[in-house]
Amino acid sequence: DISTDCNARVTVYGPTDQVFVTAQMNLAFTYTASTSSEFDIAIRINRYKGFIDTSSTSTDLANRDYLFDFDSVVSEVVYPFSVAGSGSETIETIFTTVLDSPSYGYYWYILEVQFNSTGGSVNVTQDELFLRSLSAQVVKQ
Repeated sequence: DISTDCNARVTVYGPTDQVFVTAQMNLAFTYTASTSSEFDIAIRINRYKGFIDTSSTSTDLANRDYLFDFDSVVSEVVYPFSVAGSGSETIETIFTTVLDSPSYGYYWYILEVQFNSTGGSVNVTQDELFLRSLSAQVVKQ
């Protein structure tokens, strides 16, 4: 996955907490295919679980660093493409209020992109993000 600059960190305190996540992104890309080819673009909101970096030598507990492990794909949209030659495309993706109910802990939500070749020989030569955002809010119940 290719991470974007759209991300948010939240703390879930209890089993009834829910995280509301919204995101959007406009992606423009160019490609070159030497033969008829197919590929998918997956736009995802991924969740990473945080844990304290115990290898840190800092004795200041308030300023210890967190590390994150991939936890789950929260939501995903996949765009299939069949192409030949070269060209460019623009896609717009909007995630409206995705509800997530992880266990208690510290989480990092990131809007990410993945290019997957499914047949043929295709290269994405350039990709550029335009309008993009992600917000996350924990709602206590």
